[in-house]
Amino acid sequence: MLTALIGVACIPIFIRVLGPERYGIVALGATFLSLSSILDLGVAPTLNREFAKASVIRQQEQTLRDLLRTFEFFVWTVALALGVCAIALAPVAGDWFRTDLPESEVTNAIALLGIGLAVQWPISLYSGGLIGLQKQASLALINVLAAAFRSFGAVAVLWLVSESIRDFLIWQILVSACQTAALATLLWRQLPSSEHRAKLRPALLRNLWSLALGMSGTTIIMVVATQADKIILSRLLPLETFGYYMIAWSIAGRLGMLTDPVIDSVFPHMTEIASRSGVQAIKDPYRLGVQLMTLVVLPLALTIAIFSHDISVLWTFGADYAQTVASLLSPLILGIALISLMDVPMVLQWAIGTSRLMFLAKLWGLCVLVPAIAFLSYFYGATAGAWAWPVVNGGVLILTLPLVHRRAFHGAQWWYLRDVMYPLLAITAVLLLWRIIEPTNLNFVWRCVYVLLASALASMVAAASIPVSRSVIQRLWSKSLFQQS
Repeated sequence: MLTALIGVACIPIFIRVLGPERYGIVALGATFLSLSSILDLGVAPTLNREFAKASVIRQQEQTLRDLLRTFEFFVWTVALALGVCAIALAPVAGDWFRTDLPESEVTNAIALLGIGLAVQWPISLYSGGLIGLQKQASLALINVLAAAFRSFGAVAVLWLVSESIRDFLIWQILVSACQTAALATLLWRQLPSSEHRAKLRPALLRNLWSLALGMSGTTIIMVVATQADKIILSRLLPLETFGYYMIAWSIAGRLGMLTDPVIDSVFPHMTEIASRSGVQAIKDPYRLGVQLMTLVVLPLALTIAIFSHDISVLWTFGADYAQTVASLLSPLILGIALISLMDVPMVLQWAIGTSRLMFLAKLWGLCVLVPAIAFLSYFYGATAGAWAWPVVNGGVLILTLPLVHRRAFHGAQWWYLRDVMYPLLAITAVLLLWRIIEPTNLNFVWRCVYVLLASALASMVAAASIPVSRSVIQRLWSKSLFQQS
């Protein structure tokens, strides 16, 4: 959560200094990184799963080290190839964007984004290994420090060195390289020691490729579904309008960073339990994961969607394009929230060693979503295209969940509706009422206070309506009353 907040806090400064057009190019770096994960072939989640299983099955020290070395060789080879390809293709970028920026500036920026992609790409491998070893705290510390240096350091570069996109991106590359090195060092030190040095053993992958490719297929669909719109719109829209779209996405996309800790905790825990006690034993941890995801996602997403205008005005410091950003922000955040609610059912399938059903569901959603975004954006504008997100993802969620539950638990699991739908309705009703009674002509400070109160109110309603948080509140309340008596 802190990593997301740091990134969000500095983006308005980047936009003010670089402008919407240059920021649109910078934001494409995250899109390139996400799209490149298609070539991951399920390596990171597979390493996560195998390291989590190792906590149950002992005496695998040498195997784990050899597995990491084998995956590491593959990942760094792909990273180098990605960087070389991006640099080689950079000269054609000037013809892709509809912009008045100098072609040399755009070309150099794309080349630097390619170098940044190469040094960032292995991060997912090392993160997956650390999560599998239950080292989330150390991983989070490094990521927070990297986010702080990346964002606050970039502000210092723009202020003290120059306001060029080149120097901005060079700083990003340096921080990303340090982050990758730190994670690699930490993971290798956390592995159990062995008498022999780690070595390449491709034979270790024979029994893992089936599951890895299944995980990879689901990941590819998710990545393309969440990133294809940016590639399409970067061509269809003027770069300035695309920059506004990326500004809205910069807020909405941070929701996924807030949900990552939930998945990072739930996935290895369910994998460990399934390996030790069987599929039925993970029902309670799965339900806990669903409730935690609901508690994290719904209050924030619904607050941003309903108060998108106020948040856009505050976040852009009252810029002229705040209303345009607000019109894009509401559908985007709702679409991301629905994707996040699918994450726990997805890792449920991964934990029990299957991925086919979720892969097909995501594939169906992709086949509908991408054409819908392109069609609506071309004929009716970017805002209309953005509304394809919640509509399509909502349909995938409704149709897929019963099938996932029947496959895993041999039942529809109607508790899911209570754990998700009741909080959804309660939070929406309270926030709409709070929006209706909002005073007009609030100044900057009071508008900020009003939105923060809305977020706090939504969180309290969620905590009171979700079983796991409600039970914690009841225990604390009973303990308080007992101590007073």
